[in-house]
Amino acid sequence: MNTEANAKASARGCHLGPRETFDRHDGNDDLGPLGGLEHDDGAPAVTTPAPVAYRGVELFDHHPVWGERGAWHQDHQSPNDLLAVIGGSAMAAGEASDVTGFVDNFAEDRGDYSIAMGKAIFESSAHASTPGSALAAADTFLDVSGADFIFEHEIGQSERGPYDAWARSELDYFSIDVHGWTPPHGTIVIDVDHPFGHGLPIGQDPFYGNLAQVFALAEAHGADTLSATFTNALSIENHFSFVNAMGIVAL
Repeated sequence: MNTEANAKASARGCHLGPRETFDRHDGNDDLGPLGGLEHDDGAPAVTTPAPVAYRGVELFDHHPVWGERGAWHQDHQSPNDLLAVIGGSAMAAGEASDVTGFVDNFAEDRGDYSIAMGKAIFESSAHASTPGSALAAADTFLDVSGADFIFEHEIGQSERGPYDAWARSELDYFSIDVHGWTPPHGTIVIDVDHPFGHGLPIGQDPFYGNLAQVFALAEAHGADTLSATFTNALSIENHFSFVNAMGIVAL
């Protein structure tokens, strides 16, 4: 029987002025616009991790573990099973800061072979009135097991001036698992010089205040599939913005 697994999560926190604080966390079933607004006149906005697609999923060393009856456990995973985790993080520190994150992960069993592909884009920018105090950083990561071929494309950029800082990290991948065959010398990893065009990047508009927003998608098609997403967003008025996210797919 062919089955399908889907997971979606997003989180957003922002501070637009000294008297207004907004914070919103969207769970897996919200397909509306990225982030919404919910008034909170108390402490700085802090979002909690987004719920995952299946109850009982834990994360240890990038490998999912199910804790309920009928659960799928990494210890029982076949050597030919395909598992892919992609994600990243971004931070910015300054009187004005803006960070965004986007993760999209997809896997499908196509009979004689399986594929997994995805994209992660994280950007950050900051402005400060004190020279040298603006900071920005962004990073992405990928962990794939059970694939015969992995094609990767990664870009990392950053700039820092007296009053401003900016960073961007982008990672694309495409992997193939040919059923019943294993490369004699292990997985073949190939770096390519252009992206694969899977997923949509999140661009940054001119900003003010302290903003943090992140969105993650994971989708898997086949028998006994797993997909899960994790997101976090944090913003502290006049100081700091941070996001991280990951998407997990398994066949």
